[in-house]
Amino acid sequence: MKYKSYSVCSLIHSDENNNPRNSEGSFLQLKDGRIGFFYSRYCAESSHDHANADIAVIYSEDNGESWSEPQIVFKGPADGNLMSVSLLRLANNRIMMLYCKKQILADGKTVLCRPHIRFSDDECASWTDEKLILDVHGYFVVNNDRLIQLKNGRIMIPMAFHNYVNSYGIFFALYSDDGGENWQLSNWVLPPVCEKNLTEQIQGLLEPGIAELENGIMAWFRTPYESQFKAFSIDCGKNWSPAVRAAEFPSQQSPLSMKFNPYTKEYIAVWNDLSDQRWSCEEKHLWKNNRCRLVIARSNNAQDWFGHTIIEYDIECGYCYTAIDFLSDGAVMLAYCSGGYGRSCLIDTTIRKIYFDK
Repeated sequence: MKYKSYSVCSLIHSDENNNPRNSEGSFLQLKDGRIGFFYSRYCAESSHDHANADIAVIYSEDNGESWSEPQIVFKGPADGNLMSVSLLRLANNRIMMLYCKKQILADGKTVLCRPHIRFSDDECASWTDEKLILDVHGYFVVNNDRLIQLKNGRIMIPMAFHNYVNSYGIFFALYSDDGGENWQLSNWVLPPVCEKNLTEQIQGLLEPGIAELENGIMAWFRTPYESQFKAFSIDCGKNWSPAVRAAEFPSQQSPLSMKFNPYTKEYIAVWNDLSDQRWSCEEKHLWKNNRCRLVIARSNNAQDWFGHTIIEYDIECGYCYTAIDFLSDGAVMLAYCSGGYGRSCLIDTTIRKIYFDK
């Protein structure tokens, strides 16, 4: 599978303007033809995950060829930030926004990370008030661009719970059958017995995602085991099977993104592929930090993958936390963190519009 890249836009951080990081966003196509990209724009001196950040947006009026200057959509709290935004147009055309709000408590060490939602009924011109949908003190991770609505109308949010003692990641999903007004919790999925040592097991099942299949739902998880793991549900996400190794996704310890393309009826996956058979991995010892090879692949059933193609590769850089969108002209829109050469791979974001060769 080859591809042609027709446009590249970079959200470059600017230390001079107290903007040390731009990362983890999500696309939304508006009825007037614009494409919006919403993301976390850090707004103080630090690029740390818990540092101050707002939600910003840039727009494209020419199908992703060029983009506007950023606008602040929502200000983050003074004692934390707004991160990992997801946008989704629901079946009733209402637009839903999901993000995590992080707040550092008075002890200066404990951090709350909890999911909040808003809705827009006028194509993002205005939004409803912020609503906390899991009113529990804790650290709940939801990656960017993870919202999904099933064919039966159920809205689902995959998340990982981390305690404050050892950061052990446990998967569950929130789901709503009334358009996001009320939410219920699925059963928990515990990490499998560790394959290496206790330190790595403690990290658990991280940064989950969900895709609807023909006969159920699949969830996937970042792990420290040089592979993604996966679990399945046959009751629309209420109950889940135990997590098992996803051999089709050899991966360094970084997230995978996957979506179904409604135009081609294919699944698209993007991740840091760690396959010795596909690539020469002499630099494998560097991958745990650098995430230096970003790969895209296609599938008709989300099980058998083909056409693995490198999108980015540089052993001095890293690429991760990908947002995916599909255009009616056959293009795939990708946005992913990109950075390196002595700096964090999370500080900048690249937006790339690609077409696959037939």
